[in-house]
Amino acid sequence: LPQGLTLDAGNGEIQGVPAAPIGLATYRISASNAFGATSFDLRLGTVRPAGFAFAASIADQSISAYIVDPKTGELRPHGFALPATTAARPHLLTPSKDGRALYVPYQDSHELAVFEVDPLSGQWSQGALVPTGLRPMHFLLHPSADVAYLALSSEHQIATYSVDPLTHAVSESAPRTPTGFGPQH
Repeated sequence: LPQGLTLDAGNGEIQGVPAAPIGLATYRISASNAFGATSFDLRLGTVRPAGFAFAASIADQSISAYIVDPKTGELRPHGFALPATTAARPHLLTPSKDGRALYVPYQDSHELAVFEVDPLSGQWSQGALVPTGLRPMHFLLHPSADVAYLALSSEHQIATYSVDPLTHAVSESAPRTPTGFGPQH
């Protein structure tokens, strides 16, 4: 079997997680004892799991979730939620690098919400609300995943945040940088 998977010789159970993606292959399984022998072919491979996509609606303040078909890219509705607070006008959602968090700036309530996302089920729940400057627009996560930037449209600045890549907690970490009038992205 592929590295990372084991076959229990006593009960025939296959356990483990493949160490790397594997293409579909046929494996010959054989067993014998004092009463006889048998064998069969087992076809086994890894399948790319479905992903999740999220969309914000400024009109009703909702965040909708979708399951993304890994083969076709088709979106299938997977629920929606209204903010649990007075947060208003969600804008430009940003997923964490590991897909376990979703960062949502709320333009009118001047907050950044951090949603925890279960990568297996796609269920999400609102976690921390972080106060920001006026009209937060786009939260951009640096590829290192431990720094992010937030355009503050009404303050004509960009705020820099430290991001904990494990807990997804954010905190403003540097003096704000002045920009041109009304930065968006």
